[in-house]
Amino acid sequence: MLNVRTSPAVLQERNGQAMRVNIPSPYGGLNTRDSESVMEATDAIVLENFIPSQGSVKSRKGHNEYCSGLTGYVQTLIEHYSSGVRKFLACHGTKISDITNNASIVELGSGYQNAKWEYDPFNGYTLLVNGQDSPIKFDGSTITDILPLSNFIK
Repeated sequence: MLNVRTSPAVLQERNGQAMRVNIPSPYGGLNTRDSESVMEATDAIVLENFIPSQGSVKSRKGHNEYCSGLTGYVQTLIEHYSSGVRKFLACHGTKISDITNNASIVELGSGYQNAKWEYDPFNGYTLLVNGQDSPIKFDGSTITDILPLSNFIK
């Protein structure tokens, strides 16, 4: 019978020694479907800056700075494309800015509760919601509220 007080794991912990554990690479990819208890050891629950491939995982090769001068963290990037107008928006801190021309950043809106926006193109607009502010729409040049919905749906 194994005495718990003198087991190798307990002795290592008492002596301040680390136990070595081999953890396989998550080459199975991101698994958001299964619970952790039934998930394969090669699946990942979070996969940031890694690219899974057949039997291995590669690290993302870094980044290039696109623009600077934005306040707060950029939490959402949005591409708006409608009727030949293509815009690139950054949601950062409490603001939304047009960063299409990275040398000339234009603030489109401010005072928002967070910068984590969900968005969808619809009828020439990009519709945005973040769960805390009123829904808004972007038409390619300005951001406006879409409530009440009777103002938006024709």
